[in-house]
Amino acid sequence: IHDSRDMYYSKYSHPFDIGFGTLLSDHDDLEKRIMARLPMRLVVSKQNPLSEKDKVAPADYKDEDFILLSHDMLERKLTDTLTPDLTEDQVVGEISSTQVALRMVKRNAGVHITDLLAAISVSDDCKAIPIDVPLTIPFSVFWPNSVNRFSLKARQIKQSVDHNCAQYRKNVFLLHVEWIGLI
Repeated sequence: IHDSRDMYYSKYSHPFDIGFGTLLSDHDDLEKRIMARLPMRLVVSKQNPLSEKDKVAPADYKDEDFILLSHDMLERKLTDTLTPDLTEDQVVGEISSTQVALRMVKRNAGVHITDLLAAISVSDDCKAIPIDVPLTIPFSVFWPNSVNRFSLKARQIKQSVDHNCAQYRKNVFLLHVEWIGLI
């Protein structure tokens, strides 16, 4: 899916039946179900001494240089709570893409905080370290309110999502291989 800030425009220019992602923004024309809550990770280059740790607390990374998402991104507002005392001198860059931030981390330009799902894509040159803070970001499935727009496959996915969301209310990632086959 597109970044939350682009979703307002792209949902009209690129209509869809169903979407999956960390959609933090509110949309009156979309129905949304939270499927999981993704914990946050501090991504560091393996050249960084923090890469030796299995878990970090904010005090561990308080002096690091950071690659941050842009101020207009809702994800940034969440991650700012994990870096409350960050100084202007510690900000290496503010960018609009997590993937670009992760490439900068790979080059040891700084560290970046992101969710578990985004952290999966880090290279072998980096490490995604759990943060010892209970902050999570919701991973959702969403679709247009207009049920008539659903294709048969999208309706089947929606029914499966509704069933699973009602059945499991834990921090479990509920994507089924069946769903992938339906798309």
